[in-house]
Amino acid sequence: MGSDRQELRANAVTVSFGGVKALQSVDLSVSTGEILGLIGPNGAGKTTLVNCLTGFQRPALGQITLNGENASAWNAVDFRRRGITRTFQGGRLFADMTVLENVEVPLVASGLSRRVARREASELLKRLGIAGIAHNLASALPYTDERRVGIARALAGPRNFVLLDEPAAGMSDVECEELMQVVQTLPANFGCGVILIEHNMTVVLKVSHKIHVLDGGRTLAEGTPQAIRTNAAVIEAYLGAEV
Repeated sequence: MGSDRQELRANAVTVSFGGVKALQSVDLSVSTGEILGLIGPNGAGKTTLVNCLTGFQRPALGQITLNGENASAWNAVDFRRRGITRTFQGGRLFADMTVLENVEVPLVASGLSRRVARREASELLKRLGIAGIAHNLASALPYTDERRVGIARALAGPRNFVLLDEPAAGMSDVECEELMQVVQTLPANFGCGVILIEHNMTVVLKVSHKIHVLDGGRTLAEGTPQAIRTNAAVIEAYLGAEV
């Protein structure tokens, strides 16, 4: 969370499941202060790559590095302690806890006292504009608030890189736009880098500084939103008439 620029990188990462290569020699990097959009058709390998970058999956070949340090053998707890955190497609909130308590949990797990964790969780909810639901039970939250609380949990504790796995899935266009306004502010407000998996191409092209396109486990293209928008291979394989 300091001012030093940090880099999370995948170097020639390959992952196989039962002989099927989910990722094939993928290179990717994101730095603090950046939003990297990660796109591709279903089955392209996006979530597998996020799993590798957060310690939930070890590469069969290649390396994950943080600031040049080999992190390939780290587990998910190691990554979390180093400030690499994520959301999941399913909210994974503690249903019988309040929103505030849900955000306290990772703070206590990082070593804070309950009192300090509560104060920091309250401040975090204020910064994300959801302090008004702090004492609501997670089980009673509407879908959009559930996703916002998931992001708050990801930001609770060390937060150098936040990886968001389809945070706006199932939302209306208006709800998606509101959530992406929050996502767009994360690098400036929290000093982190963001990797965003999202199927809404209008949103990804709008909020990302650069975009990485996977197709069949391989890198199809990487570049600025404008370069991706006009890339013939990307249009043919994925974007079509969407943009």
